[in-house]
Amino acid sequence: MPYKDPEKQRDAQRRYEEKRRGKRHKAWMCVFYEDSSPNWHDGLDEQGVATCVSPVHDRDRWTTHDQAKNPEHRAGDGKVPHRHLLAEFEHAVGYQDFKAFLEDAGITSSNIKFAKSVRGMARYLTHMDSPDKARYSDDEVVEFGGASWREWCERSEDDHAMMQAMREFIVVNEVTDFWAFQFWCDQNQPEWSRLLDRKCYGIDRFVGSVRAWVRAGKSVSLSLL
Repeated sequence: MPYKDPEKQRDAQRRYEEKRRGKRHKAWMCVFYEDSSPNWHDGLDEQGVATCVSPVHDRDRWTTHDQAKNPEHRAGDGKVPHRHLLAEFEHAVGYQDFKAFLEDAGITSSNIKFAKSVRGMARYLTHMDSPDKARYSDDEVVEFGGASWREWCERSEDDHAMMQAMREFIVVNEVTDFWAFQFWCDQNQPEWSRLLDRKCYGIDRFVGSVRAWVRAGKSVSLSLL
């Protein structure tokens, strides 16, 4: 569940990401720095994979939420300039496959995740839906492999896939309070938050079921059956 203790929350998130790494997905994303990946443009141009890269995020600042998760990220301090990358493969690939793709393109990144929502991440490349963050120019998004950033931004969401991801997160983190989960989504997963605003009944019932299971002293697991 969302923890008050930042260290417990980071541990829970790491466990969740480790479980997800073993699965295959079509869309992946990462953050990289040009100092360590100077030839990224030519490298991606040679891969032939639909990829979009953000403008340089050189006006980002740590927030109070970032500081709560990691005290070293002091609210108000500027972040190191960086870029976000979003790639969509024709077929689902694993974490190691995506990492190898980045290495072949000459990109070094320690911040790699699968993209729960292509639309949401595409819009995040310029902070399109984040009024509290610095807004970057749409014209500076770089496209490779036939990707159309603007089409990605307008893509219809796969509600079922996001619901599945939410249910898995709830089980892995033993979320037992819907209000806490929705507040966590507001701060950490805006696409989930918007979906809950539209369709919260099923997830509310699911959280209630997990709560009853936990209160009965039973262990919650993704492999119950």
